[in-house]
Amino acid sequence: MGMCGPLVLMAQGPSLKRGWSAFWMSTLPYHGGRVSVYTLLAAAVGGLLDAATLPSWQGPISIGAGLFLLLVYALGLAPSFRLGARLTLWSNQQFSKQRPGSMWVAGALNGLLPCG
Repeated sequence: MGMCGPLVLMAQGPSLKRGWSAFWMSTLPYHGGRVSVYTLLAAAVGGLLDAATLPSWQGPISIGAGLFLLLVYALGLAPSFRLGARLTLWSNQQFSKQRPGSMWVAGALNGLLPCG
């Protein structure tokens, strides 16, 4: 909430015109969506890293991951900014609706971007 939170608060100025209740009913779901995605990603990565902490696996996993990334970029298979642009578009569409459910979806999509 510290990184992107102030930007979202500023962007939600129009919902303040409808009152504080409308403001919080859009702000809280948005941040809830972001935090949910961050939590799920952290749990997934933590689980993978926990499984990979065996000393005999760390070297081969690191080398394999590095080679995989080099191969993906060398073959031009990296998603580049197309995926980021698509996520941004979807997030903005949900954000413009200003309903609690759509704000949660916008926050979740924003949580998949490096910095929404």
